[in-house]
Amino acid sequence: MPIAELDQFIDKGSRAKDTFYEKALVYQQAKNMKRQPAKRWNDTKVDRAVDKMWAEIIDSVLTKVENAMQRRSNPFGDDWQKFMNANEILESLEESMSELSFTEE
Repeated sequence: MPIAELDQFIDKGSRAKDTFYEKALVYQQAKNMKRQPAKRWNDTKVDRAVDKMWAEIIDSVLTKVENAMQRRSNPFGDDWQKFMNANEILESLEESMSELSFTEE
């Protein structure tokens, strides 16, 4: 399954991406304000950091879905969208994003 299709599927089928972006943007902006004024990022760079964080989430979801489809007796064959719907993966992802909180390392 192409990663871009997965991203689009998640974006259309749930609020997980929106929820993640709202929280990650607040986190990255707070992190940015802690930098020395001369080293602070502009809005574009902050947005790119959030995009990179989301890309890591999508990559993780992709890996987990592909592994689950290979391990189980999968009646859906290669139809990952039906597999995700049948296993309520969007709902689970949306719930995870709503419970997500970022902390400083």
